[in-house]
Amino acid sequence: MQVIYQSPIGKIILKSSFGKLNELRFIDELECSMLKASKSCDSNTLLALKELDLYFNGRLKFFKCEFEILNASAFVMAIYQALLKVKYGQSTTYSALSQNAGYLRAQRACGNALNKNPLAIIIPCHRVLAKSSFGGYAQGLQRKKFLLELEKTYNKGKIL
Repeated sequence: MQVIYQSPIGKIILKSSFGKLNELRFIDELECSMLKASKSCDSNTLLALKELDLYFNGRLKFFKCEFEILNASAFVMAIYQALLKVKYGQSTTYSALSQNAGYLRAQRACGNALNKNPLAIIIPCHRVLAKSSFGGYAQGLQRKKFLLELEKTYNKGKIL
């Protein structure tokens, strides 16, 4: 099943199977026009859509919808698990993230894993910065800046 969500910074496709979300990424207009969105959603996808609304309105700190990452190595899963511990409104570096995942000198491999993150925003790779620069973001640097500013702005208020 796949649905399209209109965010303040572009359209997002959500794909799920067997009741678990397995893809959430930004798409361009051309890709959107070629997709056939599902007419109905399962309860978990509906929850994800509601949570995206709350997130973009500064009212959600972490996502509760169920997700499953398909075909990921133990290294990639360790990186994603470590990333899920980076709190809303905070950031880390590729080096610190790889160390927190148990890989002392794997910052470049960490960056490659984040570049393939199938669940943008939910697995918050936008919170990872390079030591001496802003770093990259597979979903676009303008979106990364927007998401970091959004979280910085709302980090002081009451968040679910």
